[in-house]
Amino acid sequence: GGVGGVHPPIGFNTDVEQLQAACPSRRYGRCFGDEIRERYPVVQYRYVSSSRSVEQHSGPRIPDCGGTDLYARRKAAPSAQRATCTSPPSKFEQSRILLLLGVPSSPSTTGEQRRRAARGSWMQHETVGFEALGCFLLSSHTNGSAMVALR
Repeated sequence: GGVGGVHPPIGFNTDVEQLQAACPSRRYGRCFGDEIRERYPVVQYRYVSSSRSVEQHSGPRIPDCGGTDLYARRKAAPSAQRATCTSPPSKFEQSRILLLLGVPSSPSTTGEQRRRAARGSWMQHETVGFEALGCFLLSSHTNGSAMVALR
């Protein structure tokens, strides 16, 4: 992995100059793809609306989390309250979060439009904040003044 024997710390905030030195082409998928896939295996699922269940589509097998009913965990804790990305860990346990999604974003006009679209579509699903939670992640090197747009 890496380029020219340079291995940036995958999974940590890394200096942009270190990434660019390790991958001058800036084709990061090509430069670091194998390392990323090995460290963070991706499992894809399909929602089957007829049975209101989820089935694995691809990726390594993962352990069964306790049945196919998407709402079983919430039914077991009827007083659960919706969690947010800034909730303390105790709220995550109470709301029965099974899946935490990191959604890449940037403080650009395009990034703002994408966040608005996500908030107005899939983030409105009744499982978001209970079984699943999506949190926006800054995914570009940005100056401090542009960061204000994400607040």
